[in-house]
Amino acid sequence: MRSCRLLMAIVAVCLIAILVPGIVGAATWQVDPGGAGDFTTIQAAIDNAAAGDLITVAPGHYVEQLTITTDNLTISGAGRTLTFVDSPAQLTNYFIVGSYYFPVVLVENCVGVGFADLTLDGLGRGDTNPLFQGFGYFNAGGWLDNVAITGVRGATLNAMPHGNGIFVVATDLVSRTFDLTDVQVTDFQKSGVVLDGTNLGGTLLRATVTGAGTTGTIAQNGFQVSRDAAFTLTDCVASGLMYTGGIWTATGFLGTGGTNIDLTGCQADGCQTGVYMEDNTATFANGAVVNALGDGIVSASTGAKALTDRLVPQPVTIVAAKAGTDKAAAGLAVTNSVITGTDGPDTWGVSAVAAGPVSLTMDNCTVTRFERGFVIMEDGGAITGQARGCSFIDNLALAGWSNSVLDYDALGNWWGHLTGPYHAVKNPAGLGFEITDHILFDPWAILGPGIVAAVPGPDPVRCGVPRPVTVTYYPDPAGAPTRGYEITFRVVGPATVAAADVVDAGGLGSVGSHQFYAADNGDGTVTVSDALLGPTPGLTATVDVFTVDVQTTGDGPVTFEFVSYKLRDLDNAPLYAPVLGTMFNVDCVAPAPVTALTASPAHNRVDVTWSHDDVDVDHYEVFRGLWHDGTVGQSAYPEYDDVAPATPAVRPATWAVAMADPEWELAGTTAVGTHVFADTWPDATSRGVYSYEVFAVDPVFNGNAAPANDRATNYWLGDVAGTPGDNSPNGVVDVFDISALGTHFGDSVPLHDPINVLDVGPTDDHSRLGVPGTDNVINFEDLIIFSMNFGVVAAAKDRAPVSATVDLAWIDNQDGTMTLRLVGGSGLKGLRVQSGRAVKAVTGGALLAEQAAPAFFRNVGEGLDANLAVLGVNAGFSGEGDLLVVALDGPLPATELTITARGLDNSRLEVNLDKASSNALPQAFGLRANYPNPFNPATTITYALPEAQRVELAVYGLDGRRVVTLVAGRQAAGVHDVVWHGRDSGERPVAAGTYFYRIHAGPYHEVRKMILVK
Repeated sequence: MRSCRLLMAIVAVCLIAILVPGIVGAATWQVDPGGAGDFTTIQAAIDNAAAGDLITVAPGHYVEQLTITTDNLTISGAGRTLTFVDSPAQLTNYFIVGSYYFPVVLVENCVGVGFADLTLDGLGRGDTNPLFQGFGYFNAGGWLDNVAITGVRGATLNAMPHGNGIFVVATDLVSRTFDLTDVQVTDFQKSGVVLDGTNLGGTLLRATVTGAGTTGTIAQNGFQVSRDAAFTLTDCVASGLMYTGGIWTATGFLGTGGTNIDLTGCQADGCQTGVYMEDNTATFANGAVVNALGDGIVSASTGAKALTDRLVPQPVTIVAAKAGTDKAAAGLAVTNSVITGTDGPDTWGVSAVAAGPVSLTMDNCTVTRFERGFVIMEDGGAITGQARGCSFIDNLALAGWSNSVLDYDALGNWWGHLTGPYHAVKNPAGLGFEITDHILFDPWAILGPGIVAAVPGPDPVRCGVPRPVTVTYYPDPAGAPTRGYEITFRVVGPATVAAADVVDAGGLGSVGSHQFYAADNGDGTVTVSDALLGPTPGLTATVDVFTVDVQTTGDGPVTFEFVSYKLRDLDNAPLYAPVLGTMFNVDCVAPAPVTALTASPAHNRVDVTWSHDDVDVDHYEVFRGLWHDGTVGQSAYPEYDDVAPATPAVRPATWAVAMADPEWELAGTTAVGTHVFADTWPDATSRGVYSYEVFAVDPVFNGNAAPANDRATNYWLGDVAGTPGDNSPNGVVDVFDISALGTHFGDSVPLHDPINVLDVGPTDDHSRLGVPGTDNVINFEDLIIFSMNFGVVAAAKDRAPVSATVDLAWIDNQDGTMTLRLVGGSGLKGLRVQSGRAVKAVTGGALLAEQAAPAFFRNVGEGLDANLAVLGVNAGFSGEGDLLVVALDGPLPATELTITARGLDNSRLEVNLDKASSNALPQAFGLRANYPNPFNPATTITYALPEAQRVELAVYGLDGRRVVTLVAGRQAAGVHDVVWHGRDSGERPVAAGTYFYRIHAGPYHEVRKMILVK
């Protein structure tokens, strides 16, 4: 079609050159921004072109507003992904219809202007251009072929009612045409396509409009045809148009104001209202409204009043509509179409709303999953018409509702059962879906013999699961008996059938001997034939004649339809009967996977949590997989990575794999809205590491796993002993557990030794709640985990804040001992101090006894291998003081120490030994950086004197004013510490900010900077 359109344009150029006086020959102009063509801008080519000329545009981005007033110009790009017309920041040209309209492309007062093979991009520049448009045809005709329009909106989507992708308006009553072929409109603000004006007409073929989806910002419309325009739309699609503001309804296809619209093969997908026709005549044939979030199809006549009982669309208004008394009667014919909702409350499938006269006809349609299948609502106007051969099933409240003065004719439709629709008075025995008064109906059975396909069981069905369809023969009680039948059928949608899928249901076999065949026809159809043999009374009862296992292959609706049939009586004379196919849905799409999946340990329990939006979820399934010892079901506790071939459970790729994999066990399920699960055990005999997967499962058991799973122990690390007399773990890490640790501290652990329960560190994430990575020795790594869980444990995987470094001093006491002193840093949980030097003794320092929580201290072996930690969750060393004292022969330099420091969360801390000191006199003067810095409320200033001197140490502000004098007097040689508490000489707190401290010591002086924060 695109190549034909372009060929037609070239032919038109030639014809115009021949037929139009004054044109001696049509020209082709080339536009290339690189200078290889006739022009570097499109507008320059337009300005120089004559009627009938062809302008070809090379690939590139052309930032310009185009204005055309010349007839029969064709502007052809190199392709939608190659040639772009981009909106300038400020548009200058406009047309006027009551207001100033600024299109990126303005075609005005001419005909036959066409664009092909390019993209118009508004770049979201509607904020600086009032009444912003994409293509604007004003009192002009033409065409677009293989063109994309995008970005015609504000910088972000907003409530200003402009930003139309294509905007065609005629006000001068001159007859004009405008055609679209293979046009795509996305990312617009108000409407995708607007066609407005008397004597304006044309065709739209394969045009698509994609809205912003669900939004409360603006009520969008896909295609609008208004004010007496007449258009035919074929195979057009509108999608993603949903307004949550509650005043208007967004629409896929909107006709208003005396228009004539024919829609064939068109689809509205995910729109608030699929089709809305107001005060006009329209047809909707061979189309579909799917996933309607509000009403499906509406035909309305406003008469002399505005309709206020329902949400109405907000069209783009160019010229004031006609007075209400002048409005034409509304008429809508819906044929061979499927209209499907989303089970929303207060939604109508197909409706007629009449303040003025309305005609509504429905023929061979399926209307399902609305609150009301069809609605006939008279509000001052009369409604006429009928429904024939339609299926009104699976609507939440009513198949049909009417208040019409003359009963609406709904004879010969399918209500879900042969007995007809339920009506409390007129048909109380009806087993079909319910209708109200003011509707003419009849049970299906009185129409004579029938062949009906039905789908038992729930809908939808899971992808890949065969769906049985039962074909039933209903005889005419007053008609002739049946000898045989031939029925040809097919399926449309994501499914297949073959003769092998057909099974004789034994219908004719219940009467006598018969011959049954099923054959593939090679075109996707299957023919089933069956006939009674010999003399027979014939079939006179309702029977199932055959079933078909429809093989589902993908996601979406599947229609089982009859292509043809033959029914014969005992004398081989034809019998006539209505046939009714059926449909069902296939759901292959699992809900979105859960997120933020976390497994946390507890006593004989694992707590699993996750997040999800609960959309399309029937329930959640929690699967557990055990880290086993090589035999599925046998825990590798407590060895785990030391036991060959022990392995964690391998993640299942899908829900189906988890169901079938013996490594994975369904731990339990939770209802929609419940995103927590407690997996419990009766005692400690099932200890282990358990991995968890959570699947969001929809009603047909499609399930999605989380992008990542989690694992946890079902016990507290360090809970290895109970109270005296009962040695079973008791759910708390206490002194009995610490005693067991101390008894074996420093021991190597052979495989399968009972004390392996003490080997819990390091964990995989260094947290107290992680998975133990056993290292076969009871040492500092285990001490830290025991100490972090000491006293009371909580399931939260917390990480307390800690300093990045810890400051230590290694002090020679000049008496054969050396002391490790904690000088500064917060959040220190534990230390391990090692050296290869032999020592006489290692004892805990005074700071251990000063802690509020118990402290553990143990030196392993004959050398220096001191391990110490404060016990308790989030408990660490507080204050400053001696951590340990070492007795040894001769000084031990700090460079021979290996110190491992851990924070409250078991993270490794840097050790700062800059403050290391001894009783030996310093060799040089030095003023060291205060610590901490920045500080609040106090900081320590350290300086070294190689000899006795008079010292003055003072603090100054930024303005040079002295704040306080800290030292003033003679001091001995050595290292000295002074603490400033952020107060001035009057002991008043000073303001936060930058300060300087300055020292004078004999010939020495130095200044440093520090910062006080509040």
